[in-house]
Amino acid sequence: MTGQFVTLPLDVFAEIAAWLVGLGDLVHLAQTCSRIWNLSLTSRQYWSETPEIVAIALPTGHPLSTVPVDQIYALAARATSLQSTPLQELMIPKRQSCYEPNGVGHNVEFLHSPANSWYLDHCGNTVTIRRAEKGWDDIFCDTGFPSNHHSFIGPAAGQGMLWVGFIQKRLVEGPSPESPLFWEFTGFKLRFPNERGPPTAPTVEEKIRIELPKFPAIHNIQLNDSMFFALSQDRHSIQLVDLTNRSGVNLRLRKYMTNWALVGRDSPISFTIVIESARFFIYISGTDRETLDFRSQYYIANFPANGKTDSNCNALTSSGITWRNDVLDVTHSYELPEHPQQLPPLPPILPEGAVRLSILRSGSFYLHEDRILAFETDENDLQRIKDFPCFFGGPSETGDFLCRPNQISLAGPRNSIHKGVRLYRFAPPDDIPDDHKYSVDAFDHHNLMAFIAVIGRRGGEQSRKLYKVIY
Repeated sequence: MTGQFVTLPLDVFAEIAAWLVGLGDLVHLAQTCSRIWNLSLTSRQYWSETPEIVAIALPTGHPLSTVPVDQIYALAARATSLQSTPLQELMIPKRQSCYEPNGVGHNVEFLHSPANSWYLDHCGNTVTIRRAEKGWDDIFCDTGFPSNHHSFIGPAAGQGMLWVGFIQKRLVEGPSPESPLFWEFTGFKLRFPNERGPPTAPTVEEKIRIELPKFPAIHNIQLNDSMFFALSQDRHSIQLVDLTNRSGVNLRLRKYMTNWALVGRDSPISFTIVIESARFFIYISGTDRETLDFRSQYYIANFPANGKTDSNCNALTSSGITWRNDVLDVTHSYELPEHPQQLPPLPPILPEGAVRLSILRSGSFYLHEDRILAFETDENDLQRIKDFPCFFGGPSETGDFLCRPNQISLAGPRNSIHKGVRLYRFAPPDDIPDDHKYSVDAFDHHNLMAFIAVIGRRGGEQSRKLYKVIY
């Protein structure tokens, strides 16, 4: 155990005094640091799949060789220690830094950066990417995109690159005069600087624009270098764009996939969809309209073939994408038992040739000899689902969104991918003037870090300060 402590960076020793007390906590810290560091080197699922260890991408896409090891140790130690520590009834700030942002407004969002310091700032007229560190006030990237639209933070694209995007509804010329309003997605591929280098702003490597004709409100978006995917809010429509040949397809679910479910305010349908290896993995759960029992269905569907075209519904949008209609090509289906605990446990050795499809709280799914196998999700995989950071932007859920200095703010992750969402009670920084109000603009539950905006008036003008607070 002594060897593990000796190998820890000095920065971690400094944090021990602030984070933990007691020998048991120190032992746990060393164990979790060692475990997470080894995971980052050996597990292709923990960071991202890559054949070379040195090329493993961190959440911003930086390879390990460009990020100081102490950042990874410190984040790993804190994150895993927090998972095993019961939440205090009231969270008190441990450390805080304050600075004045560029502009006045709300809505900041964390990016998945190694130090958890980069964020999207919607406070000015346009969205900027900034870093919440001293000395970085004048170092930022201006996307030029108007503020206060729904934003999307995509996956790492490798070598320090990350996709971010924004959805807006605007009036454009399209094929349907009776419905001139279209959803439009604007995406930016950002290149972040080497974390070992001097302070440098990220740069925009690529920009794309996609119009989504005749599409309802958007529930989810996925994007990579070759494919764009959007799921509608009603979960009945999927739009897929091949960015290479600028072709799009509007996919509909087959009726039998959802017509068994009772739909209503008191009977919502849960819908999860994952895209991997050119296939859709779809999980649908709800109340059976005939038996009123809870049911869960799991489907596999292929991507639509490029050559499959309906000549009656081709449409060319001003973003240069040709659209067509199609239905999901479902290849496999599986009905889960009423309770996930009824699934068999994951065996120590999988059947030869079994391929993992997806891991959900409801079960772990594999394909073997053209059949779906479902097992109970084991603790390690379930922990990975729980540990995934849930970020949200915008003001906290506190009535009128602003609290007085002596009031406690409540906040919790929005659009969480897991159940059992916890609410957090924040004590604000203690140096907020009595005539100012504050709100929790963004919160990372993985590391208990918050951006807190303090708003008031000085000399007849509105002032705003932004606190980065570690709880």
